[in-house]
Amino acid sequence: MKSFKLSPENSCDDYYQQSIDDVLMKPYSDYAKTCTPKEYLTRFIFPTLLPAMEAMLEQAKRGRCFEKKRFGFNGLDFLTFYLYKNNVYNTKDDNRENIQNLSNIPWINEEWQKNPRKPLPFSLQWTDEEAAIKLQSYWRGYLVRRLPEVCELRQWQMEWRKYNQQIKANQFK
Repeated sequence: MKSFKLSPENSCDDYYQQSIDDVLMKPYSDYAKTCTPKEYLTRFIFPTLLPAMEAMLEQAKRGRCFEKKRFGFNGLDFLTFYLYKNNVYNTKDDNRENIQNLSNIPWINEEWQKNPRKPLPFSLQWTDEEAAIKLQSYWRGYLVRRLPEVCELRQWQMEWRKYNQQIKANQFK
């Protein structure tokens, strides 16, 4: 990828002498309104978006998303949360450091109340270890429930419950 160099051909002439750091902090300035789209992206969008995308890829790597066909990691949610929390242009809200998840962001909470999301399946929420424990416990339970003595006991319990329900129903008549 070719690196972008500031030159008279690809910048706004009247702001050429201004330092890049000074311009980077003001995306709403007159300079931002008059520069080319390429320079706007290079000076205002990419310095914020590229670290967020790198962090997203690192998080996806930690969640082993590149190894599985299906996973619970949502890249758009991560980017939204990361950009909201690390927004250098909005310093009005001091509560940003205290926000721990996406649902604590006010405008997202309002949007989710209007348009709720489907719940994420447990298979995507659980780690591999948790899923293995669930499967093993279910399998052990199945092996125990299939034993003849246990089947007989369960059948007796079912009949006992039916009998008790009939007694209660007759008492209230």
